[in-house]
Amino acid sequence: MGISAVRGLDRLIRSRTEKERRAAFGQMRGGVRALEIREKLVGVLAKLFMILDFGEHVEVKFDEARQDVSEVLLEIQRLIRAWEGAERAQRGLNIVLYGRPNSGKSSILNQLAHDDVAIVSSIPGTTRDSLNTEIQINGVRCRLTDTAGIRRGVDDVIEAEGIRRAQKRLEAADVILVVLDPETRDPEELLNDVKEMKSSESRVIIVKNKVDLRLPYPDLSSKSHVVYSFATSSKGCEELRKHLENTIEEMCPEANFLLDAEILRKCADSLTLALLCPEDAGIMCGYVETALFDCVELTDRGIPTESVLDGIFNKFCIGK
Repeated sequence: MGISAVRGLDRLIRSRTEKERRAAFGQMRGGVRALEIREKLVGVLAKLFMILDFGEHVEVKFDEARQDVSEVLLEIQRLIRAWEGAERAQRGLNIVLYGRPNSGKSSILNQLAHDDVAIVSSIPGTTRDSLNTEIQINGVRCRLTDTAGIRRGVDDVIEAEGIRRAQKRLEAADVILVVLDPETRDPEELLNDVKEMKSSESRVIIVKNKVDLRLPYPDLSSKSHVVYSFATSSKGCEELRKHLENTIEEMCPEANFLLDAEILRKCADSLTLALLCPEDAGIMCGYVETALFDCVELTDRGIPTESVLDGIFNKFCIGK
């Protein structure tokens, strides 16, 4: 078994959902894609050696080699994104509900979980601590967290601690549902909390809840996606559920092939430098060779000189 197959088998053993198992099989097949990338890079090297050794006596141009490098780099970047999505699916996503007291966060949690996980009451501040439950969306395990309602000037020590924990949850969230209702005061303050504390990769969805009341909502300057809901029936959260499915599919796309992102990033860095270099085949050749040696870590094959020579003689008829 090749290294990609071995790592894929390890991922398969640790997988808990169907999506994770499909990703594992993708990694077990990854060696095939690694060989394809290796062969493309060997082809680029052959062209560059032709330019260096025979220059104006051959038809191959420097721009043609540069275009080939660009295409390989795009393919590697796609594979890196696929790996990152598979890693997110493997660890599971954190979805955090954040908003003012009595905005309907707990009701939304119960509707998404299809269970009475949280106590729902018309009394503001019912939820004082973070409450977690696990659901699956598109085959990805999601930890759904209801948090204490956010308000300022709280004297109650327990409620104040609940608010602090709610804000702390934003740092580790992959998806943040900012829940607003028609009575939400100063929504921009909530959105500023989210902007300051969220990670750069997390997604924000604004949920305008209690739409069935047919009352106006506060104006917002945020460009985050807005969905509407009412948590008094299961149908009231369908738009939110559908948008979550689409968001998670974007964050954890299906991958037919998986390769180790750490090694791919090293290849990508070398190829990026190759594209940035001046029109010098020798300098570009050095960067492409570095990328090729990195790529070898993903395959069971080395880089015999014969591979490059074969590319030269087979494609360019040198010596015939």
